Amino acid sequence: MSAFRKTVDGVAMDLSEADIAQCEADRLQRENLPQAGLLAYAANRRWEVEMGGTTYAGMPIATDRESRAIMSQSVLYLREKPVDETIDWKGPGGWVNLDLASLTAATLAAGDHVDATFRREKAIAAAIASGAVNSIAQIDEAFADVTRAWAI
Repeated sequence: MSAFRKTVDGVAMDLSEADIAQCEADRLQRENLPQAGLLAYAANRRWEVEMGGTTYAGMPIATDRESRAIMSQSVLYLREKPVDETIDWKGPGGWVNLDLASLTAATLAAGDHVDATFRREKAIAAAIASGAVNSIAQIDEAFADVTRAWAI
């Protein structure tokens, strides 16, 4: 059984814990990668941060693609219900009861998080192309907090 399954370009890959450890060891050995390698690394870091979750009003929010789809569908569902209808929601922080306004705000926060990760990857790609970013450490620093401004 794999420890991790990831789909890249439509191909599912199963990775064992040993595979993951080897990838991490390889990553640590490379500080200066060619541009294509840096771009690939940046895309992977964006995916990790995108899926890593965020918070809204102190509540942890899952931001994986399935959770975001369910949240969006639930917003549509509540829009069709009576105005005072609520929904029970089990998130990373446990059970909460949400009305349409609260669920919409949480869904938008998840969307804002995802948007920030893609914007950051785009900025990093431009910096890689210009030569301003040439190491994994710089990419990791850029993704450390996508909610704050990043300067090369």
